[in-house]
Amino acid sequence: MKLKMTKKMNQVLAVEKGVKVRTYSALTEMHKAAQVAALFQGFSKTYTPLAEDGHPQAPQTQKVQKNAEEMFAEAQKSLVDLWWGVLSSSRTTGRRARR
Repeated sequence: MKLKMTKKMNQVLAVEKGVKVRTYSALTEMHKAAQVAALFQGFSKTYTPLAEDGHPQAPQTQKVQKNAEEMFAEAQKSLVDLWWGVLSSSRTTGRRARR
């Protein structure tokens, strides 16, 4: 009976560790992306020739690649998953959640 309980606790702790790794990895990637300002900026440029027979240039555009609201929602989901994993493991194993 005790062996079965230990196996279950090991499984719970393994799942908790996996959740932590995924959460910290996702948060690290979001932090790295947030450091690049160009991902949050977009622009559109159009050019007019200086003379009527001047060389026309193609317009330039850059779309916004990251949205801060979406990144915050992603971080929130990751952190909620982490806390549910920690709380469920502390309840299952009978240990207190670490701070």
